[in-house]
Amino acid sequence: VDIVTDKPIFSSYKLYATCLNNDDFWSSYMRRLEELFKGVPMDGVMVDEIEFWGDYTCGCRFCRDKFKQATGHEIPYGRDKTFFGNLGNPACRAWLKWRTKMIQERNLEIRALMEKYMSAGGFYPAYNCNLTACGSYGAAGFGFGGIETLLAYSNAIGLESEPINFKYYYEWPVVLADMKYLKAVAGKLEADPWVYSYPSEYGDYVCVSFLAMCMGAAQWCGGEHNPDEFVTQARKPILQWAAKYQDLLGNTRPFANTGVLFSTNTRLMSREGEDHTRGYVGTCQALADAHVSYKVVLDQDLPSGGLQDLQTLVMFNTACVRADALDGIERFVRDGGTLIASGNVALTDEHGQARSNFDLGPLLGCAFDKVVACKPNRLVIGADNGALPGLAGEYPHDEPFIAVKDLGADCAVLGEMVAADGARYPGLVLRRVGAGKVLYFTGHPELKYLSQAHIQGYRLQIGKTWKDRRDPDFLRIIKAALSYGNPAPLVKVDNLPRGVVAEAYEQTNGKLKGIAVHLVNFIGADLKEGIVPRLLEIGFPDLKKHLPAPEKEIEIAVKAASVRKVFLVSPDFSDTVELKCRRDGDYAAVRLPTFYRYGIVYFAQEGEEVIQNLTGGKTIKKLPSPVALVTRNEPAWMGSYDPGHLVFLADHPANEGGLYSPRAMGGMARVLYGAASQYPSMRVKWNLPDGAQKVKLEIGAMEYALKDKAPIEIKLNGKVICKGNSPFPSRKMGTASFDVDPKDLKPTDNILEIRNTAEGGGIYRPPWIMVGFVKIIPVTP
Repeated sequence: VDIVTDKPIFSSYKLYATCLNNDDFWSSYMRRLEELFKGVPMDGVMVDEIEFWGDYTCGCRFCRDKFKQATGHEIPYGRDKTFFGNLGNPACRAWLKWRTKMIQERNLEIRALMEKYMSAGGFYPAYNCNLTACGSYGAAGFGFGGIETLLAYSNAIGLESEPINFKYYYEWPVVLADMKYLKAVAGKLEADPWVYSYPSEYGDYVCVSFLAMCMGAAQWCGGEHNPDEFVTQARKPILQWAAKYQDLLGNTRPFANTGVLFSTNTRLMSREGEDHTRGYVGTCQALADAHVSYKVVLDQDLPSGGLQDLQTLVMFNTACVRADALDGIERFVRDGGTLIASGNVALTDEHGQARSNFDLGPLLGCAFDKVVACKPNRLVIGADNGALPGLAGEYPHDEPFIAVKDLGADCAVLGEMVAADGARYPGLVLRRVGAGKVLYFTGHPELKYLSQAHIQGYRLQIGKTWKDRRDPDFLRIIKAALSYGNPAPLVKVDNLPRGVVAEAYEQTNGKLKGIAVHLVNFIGADLKEGIVPRLLEIGFPDLKKHLPAPEKEIEIAVKAASVRKVFLVSPDFSDTVELKCRRDGDYAAVRLPTFYRYGIVYFAQEGEEVIQNLTGGKTIKKLPSPVALVTRNEPAWMGSYDPGHLVFLADHPANEGGLYSPRAMGGMARVLYGAASQYPSMRVKWNLPDGAQKVKLEIGAMEYALKDKAPIEIKLNGKVICKGNSPFPSRKMGTASFDVDPKDLKPTDNILEIRNTAEGGGIYRPPWIMVGFVKIIPVTP
């Protein structure tokens, strides 16, 4: 039941309309599960969609009664939206926590039933989608208190990866941020995570596979959204290589002594939740581009000794800090660690209750005064500040910042925030505490390097203008702060360009023990400002042409003792390359002239014969040429961008009807099912381009029919211009053009209707037609 309207919610999507708190449904569901477990021998089960769908679900009588009984609060009736998102309201905070608790309880019931019937208790994988998405698309909207809640019942935790446009090649920075968080949570189970994606093209699969391996994750190989003839070409060689080298890919733990906190408490229980999430994504992007090794830290790590292996802890805009974490953070700093914080740090407790002052005040050495939100503003870093050498200057900031007061005598102000009216405030404060130090940005450097996210205003829109919001100055500031806090990172990577991802892991797998540095070449996905092209095939530019110092080689060093041999293995060639290793103080270091698409530089500490035996005990000393990568070289089916054309992509507001799908083969589309569905047709309303007297109509679409062609009818202003068999190819996007009689046009409000006329064709059933775009092309007389 929708809480705002008090009406039932119905949907064709799975069990969307069924509440997990409905006791009648749940008892029936558990009986069915028990019948299944009794009758079918199985290793385990994964149950999908145990969640609350959106902010206003659910207000049925079971939810209302149970919520009141558990918390004493009432779910409001009627159109009172002020209840939702009002974190100052204790009832709202209780609502968020209670939903998470109910999801856990239902999954634990299934877990208990599995343990009754399955050997070793059964295998129970669990997942969530878009872990760093904001709003109702993210964890809060589905009732999850972050994927940490899955630890109560799951054996292996995964990610259903759904970037906004399902363009994994362009949107890898967001997926990377999701998977860094995922890896941290899965590590609590001492298990590698897994990822499920929706690659719709050959290149998508290659990109997703490389990113998954680089992030220390296995891949769930789905296929229902894939054009098999293309994706299978990509899947086979990659899976064969992964099977051969599985001993190098599994059982990995992030190798880093810099920690970046992603605070679920802040995300869900604070007004700064979305900014914290955005800042986390921006920080991950910045550190990936700067090739800084780091691991993600969770709220639960702060009080539990989870900081003991760190040299630096990054707490950007972490408003909610648990009371029992404060001592752990202070102990970390006093013992020699560096805390780098920003913005509203520790201004809210873990329950969402606002504090009047920083609870980390004893560490920061200053007190909270007020929030300054005026624009423009700028960060001014002074010369010879001792912490960020070479960064003296002024940097446009234009985000809210914190005005602080009561600075201690032992605080050094390294930079100032200058407001629009010229008022100056402390902007960067350094304080030494015990053997450690604290660096506090009163503003938000983490929000200044964000290019791609699930967040409106930062999204990539295929076919639309995109502006790069990554400010390289703030990348340098963040990197310099980390270098100051951690001059001896566990991994050093030098002379790699932006767009190359480097991730390091320690691994113990049977006889094999070592440090693995994974490298992926995503230089070709580093978009420039302008129209975002529709991607048909990924590319791997020659790394040598993009090295910051072309005369130098790539250098990788790990802080590790007893490194016996170093190898480079890659799906780009069949040999194992042995690299020359040298000692540089505490580091083992190698030089690499280049790599091609994907590679693992493995610093073997024990069991090096495991790697050598993969190629018959033989290794080579020189990097071989890469094997040819099967590609599809097709022109963009939508054609090149022309400002004189009217182009209506599937997500254009002029479109009505059809079932919108952002993960269709080849991109966004509207799917038209037959008359037995509620989605048999779509229409586009458009005005004649200025000065045009004649136009040509072009439609990009594909069909899927089991035997015959899909039946179709296309009308323009009520006149049939196509009827009969679909003119579009099967399971492959193509275009069809139609000449238009000028007499059938109107200056405004032209309506194009496209209908699947199949008598059957219920939802998800063929024959169906998938429309990607409609283009109106003016024709010169």
